[in-house]
Amino acid sequence: KDAARYPVAAKVAELLLRGHHYNIELKDNSVELTEEGVALAELALETSDLWDENDPWARFIMNALKAKEFYRRNVQYIVRNGKALIINEVSLHIIGGKFSKLLIQCGNTFSFNVIGL
Repeated sequence: KDAARYPVAAKVAELLLRGHHYNIELKDNSVELTEEGVALAELALETSDLWDENDPWARFIMNALKAKEFYRRNVQYIVRNGKALIINEVSLHIIGGKFSKLLIQCGNTFSFNVIGL
């Protein structure tokens, strides 16, 4: 069930505008929804609470916004054999990681398509 939420969250993230619906903090690669952002996301998802324990959407929206804002193909990650691999910007080594799964699942909405490769 969670895997199906990533592409939906990515589509919602595309509706949200930086500076109006959410703000970013470059220092720690974080995002924060504004009241307007919460309202639009809840409207788009047809839910009354992004943080509802029975139907949680907040973490998916936040991760989709992070993918949208902070990760660029061939800079912070590459796609190899249908898998998103994170590039360590200090050592330039290619590493996997839990965020690589998010990039794959949000990928068809952002800058690349790895589904079905």
